[in-house]
Amino acid sequence: LAAYQTTVGQPAILRRARLLVEFAQRAIVRVEPDEYFVGSQKHQGRPWTPEVAAELQQLGYAGTTGHIVHDFETLIQLGVSGLKEKVEEAPKNTNLAGFMQALDAFTVYLQRHAEARPELRVLTDRAPSTFAEGLQLVWLAQCFLHAENPSAALSFGRLDQHLWPLLYADVLAGRLTSQAAFDLVGAFLIKCCEGEESQNLVLGGVDETGADASNPLSLIFLAAMKSLKTFQPSLTVRWHDEMDPDFAQAAAELASVGTGNPGFMNDPVVIAGLEMVGIPLGRARDWAIVGCYEACPDGDSYPNTVLARLNLVE
Repeated sequence: LAAYQTTVGQPAILRRARLLVEFAQRAIVRVEPDEYFVGSQKHQGRPWTPEVAAELQQLGYAGTTGHIVHDFETLIQLGVSGLKEKVEEAPKNTNLAGFMQALDAFTVYLQRHAEARPELRVLTDRAPSTFAEGLQLVWLAQCFLHAENPSAALSFGRLDQHLWPLLYADVLAGRLTSQAAFDLVGAFLIKCCEGEESQNLVLGGVDETGADASNPLSLIFLAAMKSLKTFQPSLTVRWHDEMDPDFAQAAAELASVGTGNPGFMNDPVVIAGLEMVGIPLGRARDWAIVGCYEACPDGDSYPNTVLARLNLVE
């Protein structure tokens, strides 16, 4: 409410950015002593009073329908500081001013959590360099995004692809064992269960050349969910004829547990469908689910898949 009261007359993107500034400064920071990851989605879904809702509407606030896969790949690769550098290098305009305000707000959000967990301070200055840092940054970003989008189906996309390089480097360097990686993934799954119920995470599929893309992290996600029987995130397995047999077996074993996960999508059919609407083959192969079952390119698309509504004039 404060954000919209103080930005009357400004462009919509700057008003939304101001909302994130207010949230970053005011959000309750919850840190439990025995949790791997800090950050909470418990602010999600809290209804406004009728009076506040009416004033927000009068001020021009408009919520979103969610249903988007944000670009977690670039966030993991560049970190917040790297994203800021890209914005600073680009020609200045209103949109980029809003982007920078949002990134500055996220930095404040990170810093406030780092007051309780000092090891998180590095995430304001550089990209994550370990698997644990990558998962923590993704989770805090997911919590923060739910302040901007008080709706459903803000999805993770292909995290097994985006986080695998960090896990691989940890294992090679002897920083992380398979059991430790399993524990981290399990803690991440448990955190996801405190928020909304349509956070999709896609596993497997193919890479941009068409080769099978499943990896050990794909298997860890399946094994952790089988062990913990969590209901979030909603896992989707991209099924194709050349997929790794061990991955296919693990997916089938999780399905047999009866938790409703994973969902199975026919990879070649989805790719062909995305090509039919004009998406280049390389991008079509890099698809994820934005909610329940709607496919789109991972991280760079807002297809509004649940907005197929018709308003007919009488």
